[in-house]
Parts: sequence; C-alpha cells; structure tokens
Amino acid sequence: MIAGGVVVLCGPVASWLQCRELRLVQSADVLYVVAGAEAQDRRIAAAQGYLTNCTGKPSTVLLGNDGLVGGWSAAYGRNLLLAEWGREKLDGAGGVPIRIQPPIVKGTDEEMEVLARTLADHPEWRSIAIVTCPFHARRVMFRLRAYLKDDVKIGFAAVPAKWTDRAPWVSASELAKMARDAFGFSRVPFLSRQELVTGK
Repeated sequence: MIAGGVVVLCGPVASWLQCRELRLVQSADVLYVVAGAEAQDRRIAAAQGYLTNCTGKPSTVLLGNDGLVGGWSAAYGRNLLLAEWGREKLDGAGGVPIRIQPPIVKGTDEEMEVLARTLADHPEWRSIAIVTCPFHARRVMFRLRAYLKDDVKIGFAAVPAKWTDRAPWVSASELAKMARDAFGFSRVPFLSRQELVTGK
C-alpha cells in the first residue's frame, strides 16, 4: 500500500523538483554550471547547447568547483580538476569568457552562497541561467534565493533528462536534502559532501 502511494506520488514530485517553469532558453547575463562529478558530461553538453542556441550571449560562463579531480591531461602534465576539464571542453564555445568559480565548495548550499556573493559583486548581472541536472534544480533555486540580496532573475538551461532523474530514490533523496537544508544542517559532517572534499 505504502509502496504504491510512493510510486503514484513519484511523477508529480519529480516534475516539481525539475522547476520546468523556470527553464530559461533565450538569454541570460551569466551562465553557471553547477559543480559535481555526477552527470558533469551532461551539464557541459547542456552548457554548450545553451551557448550555441541562446539569442543573447551571456557575458561570462562560471564553473562551480568542488575540488574533485578528473582524468590525466597530457597537455598539462597532471590530473585536472573536473572544473578544469569543464573549462577545456567549453573553451571557444560561443566566444564567451569561461571562469572557474573560487573557492572550492563542499555541497550545494555552500556553492549557492558563494554564487550569491559573486552575483552581488556584479550588479550588472541581472539574470542567470543555471546548468544542473533536472532533479537538482529546485534545491539549487531554493538555496540560491536564500542567499541572494538583490532581485536576480533565475532560470535553468535544460540538461538532457535520463529516466533516473525521475526515479523514486532520486526524488526521495532530493526531498531529504531539501529538508536538511531548510533546517540548517547543510554543512553538518556526514550529512554533506564535506568529508569528500576535505578528506576528514
């Protein structure tokens, strides 16, 4: 009985998490690619698609950086951070400057706090298109709005969806993380990605 109720609710909850009403496809002042190893290739491909198809080019592309290390680069002679690989893949896309956002962040809450500070430092940026996985959009929006002091228009550049984006375990995990964030536990050890980044 309970399992059946979960399955029935999964579709509406997954749709709500995706923030489809905030899909921004025309133009934005800045494009932001959320950090994370999960689905980074999907996010980079979505950023490339956005830069190719948008009607008004953003002035800057920002890449979130959670400090995770990717594969070896013969050109650099070292393993690049995932954010650095993202910059390499986006280089030349749309002729827009690409910048890795400092500092290294430890989860969505901290990442959105840092992004809000960056937006405050650039009052000329009145709109932002965020690239993230569909199931992650609602939590990103909530956390960014929690830290924004100015009225910045938030939209999302669509990342190609996979069936797992609507899976019950993904939706349940996102709802649990939203509750954690709402109660201020975003940076509590073992409830966040802090241990993965700091090694503690």
